[in-house]
Amino acid sequence: MITICAACGNAVDIVATEAGITYQHTVSDPDDHPVVPVEAPLGWLGRCDFCNDTPPTHVLPARDFTIPHAPTHSSLADWAACPQCAALIERNQWSALTHRAERAIAVRRGRPMRPREQTSLRALYRQLREHIRGPLRLIDDDACQHREDSTGEEI
Repeated sequence: MITICAACGNAVDIVATEAGITYQHTVSDPDDHPVVPVEAPLGWLGRCDFCNDTPPTHVLPARDFTIPHAPTHSSLADWAACPQCAALIERNQWSALTHRAERAIAVRRGRPMRPREQTSLRALYRQLREHIRGPLRLIDDDACQHREDSTGEEI
Protein backbone atom coordinates (compact mmCIF):
# COMPACT_ATOMS: atom_id res chain seq x y z
CA MET A 1 0.00 0.00 0.00
CA ILE A 2 1.27 3.45 -0.89
CA THR A 3 0.19 6.24 1.44
CA ILE A 4 -0.19 9.77 0.10
CA CYS A 5 -1.27 13.10 1.57
CA ALA A 6 -4.82 13.93 0.50
CA ALA A 7 -4.03 17.66 0.74
CA CYS A 8 -1.07 17.74 -1.69
CA GLY A 9 -1.17 14.33 -3.39
CA ASN A 10 2.47 13.51 -2.57
CA ALA A 11 3.70 10.23 -1.13
CA VAL A 12 4.45 10.46 2.58
CA ASP A 13 6.95 8.83 4.93
CA ILE A 14 5.63 6.24 7.36
CA VAL A 15 7.14 6.72 10.82
CA ALA A 16 7.03 3.97 13.45
CA THR A 17 7.29 5.11 17.05
CA GLU A 18 6.47 3.56 20.41
CA ALA A 19 3.15 5.41 20.22
CA GLY A 20 2.33 3.80 16.86
CA ILE A 21 2.47 4.71 13.18
CA THR A 22 2.46 8.35 12.07
CA TYR A 23 2.98 10.02 8.70
CA GLN A 24 5.24 12.89 7.63
CA HIS A 25 5.96 14.68 4.40
CA THR A 26 9.22 13.55 2.80
CA VAL A 27 12.40 15.54 3.24
CA SER A 28 11.99 16.92 -0.28
CA ASP A 29 8.45 18.25 0.25
CA PRO A 30 7.55 21.61 1.77
CA ASP A 31 6.02 21.11 5.20
CA ASP A 32 3.41 23.86 4.90
CA HIS A 33 0.39 21.76 5.95
CA PRO A 34 -0.32 18.73 8.11
CA VAL A 35 -0.31 15.30 6.47
CA VAL A 36 -3.74 13.91 5.65
CA PRO A 37 -2.86 10.24 5.07
CA VAL A 38 -4.92 8.20 2.60
CA GLU A 39 -4.21 5.12 0.48
CA ALA A 40 -3.09 6.04 -3.02
CA PRO A 41 -5.77 5.24 -5.59
CA LEU A 42 -5.18 2.46 -8.09
CA GLY A 43 -3.12 3.80 -10.96
CA TRP A 44 -1.63 6.65 -8.91
CA LEU A 45 1.75 7.56 -10.39
CA GLY A 46 2.76 10.42 -8.13
CA ARG A 47 5.95 12.29 -8.88
CA CYS A 48 9.59 11.49 -9.44
CA ASP A 49 10.99 10.36 -6.08
CA PHE A 50 14.26 12.13 -6.88
CA CYS A 51 13.48 15.56 -8.36
CA ASN A 52 9.68 15.67 -7.83
CA ASP A 53 8.91 16.18 -11.54
CA THR A 54 5.62 14.85 -12.77
CA PRO A 55 4.74 12.49 -14.26
CA PRO A 56 7.28 9.77 -13.58
CA THR A 57 7.99 7.47 -16.50
CA HIS A 58 10.13 4.77 -14.87
CA VAL A 59 10.08 2.54 -11.81
CA LEU A 60 13.23 1.53 -9.92
CA PRO A 61 12.44 -1.74 -8.09
CA ALA A 62 13.65 -1.58 -4.48
CA ARG A 63 13.31 -3.62 -1.31
CA ASP A 64 12.06 -1.86 1.82
CA PHE A 65 14.73 -0.33 4.04
CA THR A 66 15.22 1.93 7.05
CA ILE A 67 16.14 5.51 6.20
CA PRO A 68 19.69 6.40 7.32
CA HIS A 69 19.85 9.09 10.03
CA ALA A 70 16.13 8.49 10.71
CA PRO A 71 15.73 5.02 12.24
CA THR A 72 11.97 5.40 12.67
CA HIS A 73 11.47 6.17 8.95
CA SER A 74 11.19 3.52 6.23
CA SER A 75 11.31 3.48 2.47
CA LEU A 76 8.63 1.11 1.25
CA ALA A 77 8.34 -0.30 -2.25
CA ASP A 78 9.70 0.90 -5.57
CA TRP A 79 10.89 4.39 -6.45
CA ALA A 80 9.53 6.46 -9.35
CA ALA A 81 11.78 8.38 -11.74
CA CYS A 82 11.23 11.00 -14.45
CA PRO A 83 13.04 10.60 -17.81
CA GLN A 84 16.00 12.79 -16.73
CA CYS A 85 16.54 11.02 -13.38
CA ALA A 86 16.04 7.61 -15.02
CA ALA A 87 18.77 8.44 -17.55
CA LEU A 88 21.19 9.32 -14.73
CA ILE A 89 20.36 6.06 -12.93
CA GLU A 90 20.84 4.03 -16.11
CA ARG A 91 24.27 5.65 -16.61
CA ASN A 92 25.12 5.03 -12.92
CA GLN A 93 25.61 8.78 -12.40
CA TRP A 94 24.46 8.91 -8.79
CA SER A 95 26.43 12.06 -7.95
CA ALA A 96 24.75 13.94 -10.78
CA LEU A 97 21.38 12.52 -9.69
CA THR A 98 22.00 13.69 -6.13
CA HIS A 99 22.91 17.21 -7.32
CA ARG A 100 19.78 17.30 -9.50
CA ALA A 101 17.63 16.30 -6.51
CA GLU A 102 19.36 18.84 -4.22
CA ARG A 103 18.68 21.66 -6.71
CA ALA A 104 15.03 20.63 -7.05
CA ILE A 105 14.57 20.45 -3.26
CA ALA A 106 16.16 23.90 -2.86
CA VAL A 107 13.78 25.38 -5.44
CA ARG A 108 10.71 23.83 -3.76
CA ARG A 109 11.79 25.00 -0.32
CA GLY A 110 12.96 28.41 -1.45
CA ARG A 111 16.37 27.93 0.22
CA PRO A 112 19.50 25.84 -0.28
CA MET A 113 19.72 22.52 1.52
CA ARG A 114 21.70 22.62 4.75
CA PRO A 115 24.90 20.52 4.87
CA ARG A 116 23.25 18.08 7.30
CA GLU A 117 20.31 17.65 4.89
CA GLN A 118 22.70 17.05 1.98
CA THR A 119 24.54 14.41 4.01
CA SER A 120 21.23 12.70 4.82
CA LEU A 121 20.12 12.73 1.19
CA ARG A 122 23.40 11.20 0.04
CA ALA A 123 23.12 8.49 2.72
CA LEU A 124 19.55 7.81 1.60
CA TYR A 125 20.63 7.28 -2.01
CA ARG A 126 23.53 5.02 -0.93
CA GLN A 127 21.05 2.92 1.04
CA LEU A 128 18.65 2.85 -1.91
CA ARG A 129 21.44 1.60 -4.19
CA GLU A 130 22.04 -1.32 -1.82
CA HIS A 131 18.34 -2.24 -1.98
CA ILE A 132 17.73 -2.07 -5.73
CA ARG A 133 16.19 -5.37 -6.81
CA GLY A 134 16.16 -5.07 -10.56
CA PRO A 135 16.66 -2.77 -13.55
CA LEU A 136 14.71 0.38 -14.24
CA ARG A 137 11.55 -0.30 -16.18
CA LEU A 138 9.09 1.90 -18.01
CA ILE A 139 5.77 2.61 -16.35
CA ASP A 140 2.98 1.30 -18.54
CA ASP A 141 -0.72 0.59 -18.12
CA ASP A 142 0.08 -2.85 -16.70
CA ALA A 143 2.34 -1.35 -14.01
CA CYS A 144 -0.52 0.91 -12.96
CA GLN A 145 -2.79 -2.08 -12.47
CA HIS A 146 -0.33 -4.24 -10.49
CA ARG A 147 1.26 -2.75 -7.40
CA GLU A 148 3.15 -4.78 -4.85
CA ASP A 149 2.85 -4.67 -1.10
CA SER A 150 5.93 -4.54 1.13
CA THR A 151 6.34 -8.35 1.00
CA GLY A 152 6.56 -8.37 -2.80
CA GLU A 153 3.12 -9.94 -3.24
CA GLU A 154 0.86 -8.48 -5.88
CA ILE A 155 -2.19 -6.69 -4.53
